[in-house]
Amino acid sequence: IVRGSKKTKILIIYLSIVFNNKVLSFRISTCSSQPVKYSEDWCKQFKLLKTEKVPKKLLSKEEALNLTNKNICDKKQTEEKIEENAVLKVVSKKSDETNPFNLNIGQCLDDMNNSRITRILGQGTFGKVVEIYVNNAKSYYALKILNPKYPDNIEKEELMVDFVNNFSQSEIPYIIRPIMIVSIINKHVAVLMPVYGPSLYNYVEKHGSLNRLEIARVMYQIATSLLFLHSKDFIHTDLKSDNILVEKDCKMSSIRVLLADLGNVSSKDEDRDYTITTANYRAPEVITHNEWSYAADMWSLGCILYELLTGCYLFDNYITYDPLMHLNAIEKYTKQCIPSTFGEGRGSIYFDNFYKEGDRHIRRVFIDDRKRCVGFDSEIDSLLKGLLDVDPTHRLTAEDVLNSDFIINSGMFTTKTKH
Repeated sequence: IVRGSKKTKILIIYLSIVFNNKVLSFRISTCSSQPVKYSEDWCKQFKLLKTEKVPKKLLSKEEALNLTNKNICDKKQTEEKIEENAVLKVVSKKSDETNPFNLNIGQCLDDMNNSRITRILGQGTFGKVVEIYVNNAKSYYALKILNPKYPDNIEKEELMVDFVNNFSQSEIPYIIRPIMIVSIINKHVAVLMPVYGPSLYNYVEKHGSLNRLEIARVMYQIATSLLFLHSKDFIHTDLKSDNILVEKDCKMSSIRVLLADLGNVSSKDEDRDYTITTANYRAPEVITHNEWSYAADMWSLGCILYELLTGCYLFDNYITYDPLMHLNAIEKYTKQCIPSTFGEGRGSIYFDNFYKEGDRHIRRVFIDDRKRCVGFDSEIDSLLKGLLDVDPTHRLTAEDVLNSDFIINSGMFTTKTKH
């Protein structure tokens, strides 16, 4: 630290240490100071401090013994720490291996090696579905392993398994019937089911859009399942083509589908203030954070109908990721305005933002001419428009779909009897 008068300004500080004939010089250049030289005695002292070796202290026998014991103790503690870290690493690895989402093909699911995974069928937020082979039964099954992070969903799955199994096959012919709830490795809860065919999404992706009769069959079967759930005061809340399974080895002319994934159903007694449905199938009242009900399932069914007709999504991912773009796409497609009643209550703030920023988002939406409620025959147009009515109070119900001209005149019944 160089201290000087306030008037003195240091321009350059350089240190030059030269040991030559026992002379050390420090030169400090300032505006007013001269080079400073230190005495030879000071240089000797400085040199001594830098070069003198301090002799090692000889330890007594007792001190040496104590130091040895301390080193042995430290070494033992270090070894124990290394061993503890190794155990923790093994336990962590074991936990990863028993994680229900880290299961691999060929892995056994029980201590007796009675069942093993043969295929990964699909995975979502709430569960992972695998195909397993059970040695004792000598047959294949589907196993939906539920995500332990969502205990409410697990509880619903268990309740719905009991609920569905209380009805006969004739009462619910188009809903998946789980066999039982089972516990697999590390006590993870899973639903054991028969093996079905691909999802309706994968089926359409493989075969392309379906013909009129095939579409009528699929719509009739889904609407029948929804009518049953709605009559029991249940809302599916996650209706999409991925959650509809095609029966194994069925022909296109006699396609048969089953409604799956009842773990997200909502009953009439539950609060309905949360967002439901995969974005591509989400109804306007859900997007605007308004109260939703059975009509939300029917909007999703309308989106599925469009997929069956065209082989592609009605509202693509690049639109649905932004709610404002999604709402504008709905208005542009259906040629309807979002109901003003959506601006009341809980959805008011969100609804105001929609109209404030709507013009900016409309320019970013690209809906080509094929994405209009036209181009099909009048019966299909009527059904599609009725399902995609932006006002949930005017939207078609499951019973309306079963009684629609499209279903009645499809030729799938020998007699035109309404349901």
